Amino acid sequence: MDSPQNEDKSKMLDDEVDEVVASLGNIVLVDKNVDEHLTAEKNCEDDTQKATLHEKSSEEKTEKNIEINDNHSNESSKGTEIGAEEIDKTEQSDRESKIREHLQTLQCPFSWKWKCGKSEEFIARTTQKVKEIEEETSFQWCHFILTLVLCHEYYRIKDIDSAFNELLKCEAHINSSDSKGYFESFFQATKNALLHLILSCKCYLYLEKGNLEEVEKILKGICKEEDMDNPCKAALWGIKAAVAMEYGYEGTK
Repeated sequence: MDSPQNEDKSKMLDDEVDEVVASLGNIVLVDKNVDEHLTAEKNCEDDTQKATLHEKSSEEKTEKNIEINDNHSNESSKGTEIGAEEIDKTEQSDRESKIREHLQTLQCPFSWKWKCGKSEEFIARTTQKVKEIEEETSFQWCHFILTLVLCHEYYRIKDIDSAFNELLKCEAHINSSDSKGYFESFFQATKNALLHLILSCKCYLYLEKGNLEEVEKILKGICKEEDMDNPCKAALWGIKAAVAMEYGYEGTK
């Protein structure tokens, strides 16, 4: 039988064991609570990260859709511009074709389409003829004819500026208030025919420069052959015959 002293020691030991067990239980509870708290925080972080990724993905999709729409818009705009350019080119071509058809109804060296063998030699020879008659100050039929021929030949070799210069000389003869001498009565009776020739040449030159507006403007002021009186019609055919003589048989056939 144990002594009272031994019983007291045994009881004290049991109490200490119970305290240790209780402490361990508290530690386990604390650890469990900590784990649950950490798990909750981790889940929250995961949810936040998923939400961020979803938002970023949505933004990227939106930006991509905007880019696609912009590309479609640019392509559509580009297609519209190209279509408009094609329409403008077609309208310009049709407009030019109508002008050329109209010009073929006029009387001038450009519509007669006569030509020489070598333009440079022909121009030099014709220029020499002009110099031989330049001393005469009154209006000269021959001078007018030769200047028209030079205008046409410069046009044929694509020297449009020189062609315009020759045509200006023709205009100077017509617009000058100086007496035309022996040809005064002829000039007054055939002025519409002479202007018809000059303005017709001018239309061809402006057309070569691509100035369709100026051509159309000039065409409105040209007296048509069918609207001329007989003296003017005779002058047109007389000038045509004189120009033909400068080109000769080979140039007019």
